[in-house]
Amino acid sequence: MSAENGWNDWGEAWRDKAPASPPSDIDAIERRVRAEQRRQILRAAIDLVACVVGVGISLWVILEDRPSAVILGLAGLTYSLFALAVTLGRRRAPGSLASRTVAAALDWELATARAGVRTSVGGVATAAAALLFLAVCVAVFRHEGVWDQDPIAAPALAVAAAYAVGAGLSSLWLYRKRRTHAERLERLLNELNG
Repeated sequence: MSAENGWNDWGEAWRDKAPASPPSDIDAIERRVRAEQRRQILRAAIDLVACVVGVGISLWVILEDRPSAVILGLAGLTYSLFALAVTLGRRRAPGSLASRTVAAALDWELATARAGVRTSVGGVATAAAALLFLAVCVAVFRHEGVWDQDPIAAPALAVAAAYAVGAGLSSLWLYRKRRTHAERLERLLNELNG
């Protein structure tokens, strides 16, 4: 079922107020709900592991016997804790349909779309924080002369910056797409509720 045609068909069924049983696509939506729940758990686990690793590396850097290691370590720790806060604050879609009805399916779709919008905002914020962290790295590396000692430092930071910019731009694109989808679902829900 395509999103547009499927919801239009369901909208007609809703207006008729006659369906004795929910459309057969409810089973497909319930499978999507379960799959989305598994993806959310996996994403959260990966994000949490990355944050814990970031905190560990930051603490290790703080303990290094280098003049600016504390600054770099604290910047990494701040970024890791910010990313952790974004991960924990992410809104998640409901884990199941409230009932096997068109209304419950549409409510779930809308909740999922809103969660996607919030996740995209978090992605943009995390990418911006990553660029700020990389700027601190550049300042510390320049101060300590790392550019001269380690020829791989500049390319590594450039790749990390390109990744952060790409992640931020893709999150921004997803934000616009998801926001449009959520607004479309809200209009449909308002129309169906009359």
